[in-house]
Amino acid sequence: MCYSHRNPLFLSHQSSLQTAETEVSANDVLEKQALVKEILTMQESLRGLASRVASVQADCTKAEGDNEMLQAYIDSVTKSLAAKSNSAS
Repeated sequence: MCYSHRNPLFLSHQSSLQTAETEVSANDVLEKQALVKEILTMQESLRGLASRVASVQADCTKAEGDNEMLQAYIDSVTKSLAAKSNSAS
């Protein structure tokens, strides 16, 4: 006994399965589109963060150079004042 394509219950069930598969596929497409959009948004945010990190690193490098120059100046002034203090004694 074969329940093939002639059985109305089989055809009805098959039709509802095809509709469900189509709906699942449509839902899958929508989910994938949402994920792609979210990924693209996150990538753009990551690019912005990477740019900000590079900017902060450049600022830190400049500040370190400025600090070294100020430390050299302070050392020079301190030695100069020490020398004047020793010669005044």
